[in-house]
Amino acid sequence: MGGHLKYDPNSITNIFSHAEMSDKYRITYNNLKKEHGDVFKVHTPKKIVIFERLGNNLYVHKLTQSTPTSSKDKLNLVTTVQENVNFYTPRQSERAKRARDLYHAIGTPSIEDFKALIRMNAIGNNPVTMKDIVMAEKIFGPDVGNLKGKRTRRNPIPVVDNQIKIPRDLIRSQQVVHLCIDGMKVNGFVFLTTISQSLYYRTASYMPNQTAAQYKNELSVVIRY
Repeated sequence: MGGHLKYDPNSITNIFSHAEMSDKYRITYNNLKKEHGDVFKVHTPKKIVIFERLGNNLYVHKLTQSTPTSSKDKLNLVTTVQENVNFYTPRQSERAKRARDLYHAIGTPSIEDFKALIRMNAIGNNPVTMKDIVMAEKIFGPDVGNLKGKRTRRNPIPVVDNQIKIPRDLIRSQQVVHLCIDGMKVNGFVFLTTISQSLYYRTASYMPNQTAAQYKNELSVVIRY
């Protein structure tokens, strides 16, 4: 456990050796079910790590149970590349390193783009496979070169006015509009619907009430459109 707790983020739990902990640190026990209950405490230089007994007779440490000796102490969980390599054979580690070297050679694109290049056989005489890329990610983690410059603020895209002026000839040719009007209900709510012949432009206006004044107001809005 050293100065940090080392763990594998891909595992559901991480197992520590009680014997190795007792070789390095003082351990105290409390099985009288007082205070925290049936627990043992590992006294590290910076914090007290508490392991609590569960119903399945296993002692488990929860991250919220550490008692720092100083308010500034925090629990750090660190995974090193060497620890990750231990889960793979030397041949697999070499293939993962070859995949990461190729990744650097082509300019560190996104991982998805890198996989797409492999799937399309876009790189000639390439021995790297999809499995090699996955192993490289698990062993080496996200590549720093790929992250640089992608987590900083970028300049916003300039706002461009792309409104198009309608030609007068088009307006003149569509001045005579025949409007078809109807009413409909959706879940009990009343709407005024219209559709124009030739243009087939549709509108739907919510009618809070069905008075003549309300219909006149909504029709005036549609006609202005």
